[in-house]
Amino acid sequence: MNRRTNKILLAIDASDQSMEAVKYVSKMFPSERSSVVLFHSINNVPEVFWDLESRPEFHSKIVFARAWGSEQKKIVNAFMEKAYNILLDAGFSKKMTEIKINDRKTGLARDILKESREGYNAVVVGRTGTSKIKDIFLGSVAFKLIDKMEDIPLIIVGGTPGVEKIIIGFDNSLDANKGVDCLGYMVGGMGCEVELCYIIRPVHIFYDGYGPAFLPDDEIKWLEINKDKMLPKMENAKKVLNKYNIPLEKIFTKIIPDSTSRAVALADEAAGGDWGTIVVGRRGVSAVQDFFLGRVSRKIINIVSNQAIWIVG
Repeated sequence: MNRRTNKILLAIDASDQSMEAVKYVSKMFPSERSSVVLFHSINNVPEVFWDLESRPEFHSKIVFARAWGSEQKKIVNAFMEKAYNILLDAGFSKKMTEIKINDRKTGLARDILKESREGYNAVVVGRTGTSKIKDIFLGSVAFKLIDKMEDIPLIIVGGTPGVEKIIIGFDNSLDANKGVDCLGYMVGGMGCEVELCYIIRPVHIFYDGYGPAFLPDDEIKWLEINKDKMLPKMENAKKVLNKYNIPLEKIFTKIIPDSTSRAVALADEAAGGDWGTIVVGRRGVSAVQDFFLGRVSRKIINIVSNQAIWIVG
């Protein structure tokens, strides 16, 4: 299969968690076909200053605001240089690794969104972190991006996740299949293990409160029907991953029945199996399931702490 070049936007804020995101990228993606832009949107003056600058008594403080901005630039440049060297040491090419520091325009999340429209395959951010740069908290921006970044995979790195094992929350929705394809072309050939995990919600949670007339005669039969429908879909997903040079012997499937929360079940499976990366689709297979599945990505971000979450839609 034709191997496409990954173009990755790595938005960082000089926090420890941002550095973990850099390390994750350096290990997860194939260096020979990955282009990385280390991106930072910098404030040249404290945000509070913009609220006060119109008041004459604060005009004399401009020199201090400029000194503040100069100090922030020093911190950013030092952090960027360290991040850049981590990528080069991991084999990333100088020609395909770039540092981009822009002046803050319309807010951190909006600046990242604007940059993300420049042909990137994925955007990577740290989940949380206390930055040495004032007025920056990229972790909170990650949650804003979940709602706004609909066409580009968003990767949120929490803790120090491993890169050898990846679990996909699979439901045969369009976005889940996009997640399979995205994962394959971005990390195929890196030797990782992949589990396709389908979680069946018990039918009674959809019918509680409506009386027994709405319940199927046999809930066990309901589970078996769902398994029978999903197994060939999972086999097709395995073939897609295999086309991207992920060996079949490293692709596993698992069906978890009777779980009332897909997010909790997927998080538990990831933790129990030491799966460092979790891939979820942004939407489910139907309008009804969107009500449930559309919330899985947001829920799982709140549940896990030491995994990287890929949200694909």
